[in-house]
Amino acid sequence: YHPQWGYYTSHRAKLGTLPSQSAADAGSDFVTAPELTPLFGYALARQVAQALTASDTHEIWEFGAGTGALALQLLDALHEMGVPVQRYTIVDVSPTLIAEQKIRLHRHASVVHWASQLPPAIHGVVVGNEVLDAMPVKLLERGVNAQPGVWQERGLG
Repeated sequence: YHPQWGYYTSHRAKLGTLPSQSAADAGSDFVTAPELTPLFGYALARQVAQALTASDTHEIWEFGAGTGALALQLLDALHEMGVPVQRYTIVDVSPTLIAEQKIRLHRHASVVHWASQLPPAIHGVVVGNEVLDAMPVKLLERGVNAQPGVWQERGLG
Protein backbone atom coordinates (compact mmCIF):
# COMPACT_ATOMS: atom_id res chain seq x y z
CA TYR A 1 0.00 0.00 0.00
CA HIS A 2 3.00 2.32 -0.23
CA PRO A 3 1.84 5.41 -2.21
CA GLN A 4 4.58 5.08 -4.82
CA TRP A 5 5.79 1.46 -4.78
CA GLY A 6 2.85 -0.47 -3.36
CA TYR A 7 1.30 -3.34 -5.26
CA TYR A 8 -2.31 -2.29 -4.59
CA THR A 9 -1.68 1.42 -5.22
CA SER A 10 0.04 1.01 -8.57
CA HIS A 11 -1.83 1.43 -11.85
CA ARG A 12 -0.86 -2.06 -13.03
CA ALA A 13 -3.79 -4.44 -13.61
CA LYS A 14 -4.01 -6.75 -10.61
CA LEU A 15 -7.40 -8.45 -10.80
CA GLY A 16 -9.11 -9.61 -13.93
CA THR A 17 -8.83 -12.35 -16.47
CA LEU A 18 -5.20 -13.36 -15.94
CA PRO A 19 -2.31 -12.75 -18.35
CA SER A 20 -3.33 -12.10 -21.92
CA GLN A 21 -1.73 -13.14 -25.17
CA SER A 22 -2.87 -9.91 -26.80
CA ALA A 23 -0.61 -6.85 -26.93
CA ALA A 24 -3.68 -4.64 -26.48
CA ASP A 25 -4.67 -6.33 -23.20
CA ALA A 26 -2.02 -6.38 -20.49
CA GLY A 27 -3.96 -8.97 -18.50
CA SER A 28 -3.71 -9.22 -14.72
CA ASP A 29 -1.90 -11.07 -11.95
CA PHE A 30 -4.78 -13.18 -10.65
CA VAL A 31 -8.48 -13.83 -11.00
CA THR A 32 -11.21 -14.26 -8.38
CA ALA A 33 -14.59 -15.99 -8.74
CA PRO A 34 -16.61 -12.76 -9.27
CA GLU A 35 -14.37 -11.85 -12.21
CA LEU A 36 -15.19 -15.15 -13.95
CA THR A 37 -18.96 -15.31 -13.56
CA PRO A 38 -21.80 -13.49 -11.78
CA LEU A 39 -22.98 -16.82 -10.37
CA PHE A 40 -20.69 -16.49 -7.33
CA GLY A 41 -22.16 -13.12 -6.36
CA TYR A 42 -25.71 -14.23 -6.99
CA ALA A 43 -25.24 -17.35 -4.84
CA LEU A 44 -23.63 -15.31 -2.06
CA ALA A 45 -26.49 -12.78 -2.25
CA ARG A 46 -28.92 -15.40 -0.95
CA GLN A 47 -26.81 -15.83 2.19
CA VAL A 48 -26.30 -12.06 2.54
CA ALA A 49 -30.07 -11.57 2.31
CA GLN A 50 -30.54 -14.03 5.18
CA ALA A 51 -27.86 -12.25 7.23
CA LEU A 52 -29.44 -8.84 6.59
CA THR A 53 -32.78 -10.17 7.83
CA ALA A 54 -31.23 -11.88 10.87
CA SER A 55 -29.28 -8.76 11.84
CA ASP A 56 -32.24 -6.45 11.15
CA THR A 57 -30.09 -4.14 9.06
CA HIS A 58 -29.90 -2.84 5.50
CA GLU A 59 -26.16 -2.21 5.45
CA ILE A 60 -23.26 -4.17 3.93
CA TRP A 61 -19.54 -3.61 4.48
CA GLU A 62 -17.06 -5.12 2.02
CA PHE A 63 -13.35 -5.27 2.74
CA GLY A 64 -10.95 -5.24 -0.20
CA ALA A 65 -13.55 -5.02 -2.97
CA GLY A 66 -11.00 -5.33 -5.79
CA THR A 67 -12.59 -4.17 -9.02
CA GLY A 68 -16.07 -3.97 -7.48
CA ALA A 69 -17.29 -7.07 -9.35
CA LEU A 70 -18.65 -8.79 -6.24
CA ALA A 71 -20.29 -5.59 -4.97
CA LEU A 72 -22.06 -5.16 -8.31
CA GLN A 73 -23.26 -8.75 -8.34
CA LEU A 74 -24.50 -8.56 -4.74
CA LEU A 75 -26.30 -5.26 -5.26
CA ASP A 76 -27.89 -6.41 -8.53
CA ALA A 77 -29.00 -9.75 -7.06
CA LEU A 78 -30.36 -8.23 -3.83
CA HIS A 79 -32.28 -5.66 -5.88
CA GLU A 80 -33.78 -8.44 -8.03
CA MET A 81 -34.70 -10.33 -4.84
CA GLY A 82 -36.45 -7.25 -3.43
CA VAL A 83 -34.00 -7.01 -0.52
CA PRO A 84 -33.37 -3.33 0.31
CA VAL A 85 -29.79 -2.16 0.80
CA GLN A 86 -29.58 1.37 2.16
CA ARG A 87 -25.80 1.55 2.38
CA TYR A 88 -22.95 -0.51 0.89
CA THR A 89 -19.60 0.60 2.30
CA ILE A 90 -16.36 -0.50 0.69
CA VAL A 91 -13.27 -0.34 2.91
CA ASP A 92 -10.31 0.15 0.61
CA VAL A 93 -7.13 2.26 0.61
CA SER A 94 -6.10 1.79 -3.02
CA PRO A 95 -6.85 4.90 -5.09
CA THR A 96 -6.58 2.96 -8.36
CA LEU A 97 -9.00 0.25 -7.25
CA ILE A 98 -11.44 2.81 -5.78
CA ALA A 99 -11.48 4.62 -9.13
CA GLU A 100 -12.25 1.33 -10.91
CA GLN A 101 -14.96 0.47 -8.35
CA LYS A 102 -16.64 3.87 -8.84
CA ILE A 103 -16.86 3.29 -12.60
CA ARG A 104 -18.19 -0.25 -12.23
CA LEU A 105 -20.70 0.65 -9.50
CA HIS A 106 -22.00 3.90 -11.02
CA ARG A 107 -25.61 2.70 -11.25
CA HIS A 108 -25.61 2.01 -7.49
CA ALA A 109 -23.96 5.35 -6.63
CA SER A 110 -26.78 6.35 -4.30
CA VAL A 111 -25.99 3.52 -1.84
CA VAL A 112 -22.26 2.85 -2.33
CA HIS A 113 -19.80 4.69 -0.08
CA TRP A 114 -16.09 4.33 0.61
CA ALA A 115 -14.12 4.29 3.85
CA SER A 116 -10.38 4.13 4.38
CA GLN A 117 -10.60 3.05 8.01
CA LEU A 118 -12.87 1.19 10.36
CA PRO A 119 -15.65 2.99 12.23
CA PRO A 120 -16.00 2.54 16.01
CA ALA A 121 -18.77 -0.03 15.40
CA ILE A 122 -20.39 -1.83 12.48
CA HIS A 123 -24.06 -2.77 12.41
CA GLY A 124 -24.49 -4.69 9.20
CA VAL A 125 -23.27 -7.63 7.18
CA VAL A 126 -19.52 -7.89 6.53
CA VAL A 127 -18.23 -9.42 3.29
CA GLY A 128 -14.65 -10.16 2.30
CA ASN A 129 -13.63 -12.28 -0.68
CA GLU A 130 -9.98 -13.12 -1.35
CA VAL A 131 -8.85 -10.45 1.09
CA LEU A 132 -7.35 -12.10 4.17
CA ASP A 133 -4.30 -13.27 2.21
CA ALA A 134 -3.54 -9.64 1.30
CA MET A 135 -3.73 -8.28 4.85
CA PRO A 136 -0.43 -6.96 6.23
CA VAL A 137 0.29 -9.18 9.22
CA LYS A 138 3.29 -10.31 11.19
CA LEU A 139 3.95 -13.99 11.77
CA LEU A 140 5.62 -14.94 15.04
CA GLU A 141 7.08 -18.20 16.24
CA ARG A 142 8.56 -19.25 19.49
CA GLY A 143 12.22 -19.78 18.69
CA VAL A 144 13.47 -23.34 18.67
CA ASN A 145 16.84 -22.97 16.96
CA ALA A 146 18.96 -19.89 17.60
CA GLN A 147 17.05 -18.66 20.68
CA PRO A 148 14.92 -21.41 22.22
CA GLY A 149 11.82 -20.12 24.02
CA VAL A 150 12.07 -16.57 22.60
CA TRP A 151 9.37 -15.13 20.31
CA GLN A 152 10.75 -14.16 16.91
CA GLU A 153 9.23 -12.65 13.81
CA ARG A 154 9.23 -14.94 10.78
CA GLY A 155 9.81 -13.75 7.27
CA LEU A 156 11.29 -14.55 3.90
CA GLY A 157 14.86 -13.85 3.00
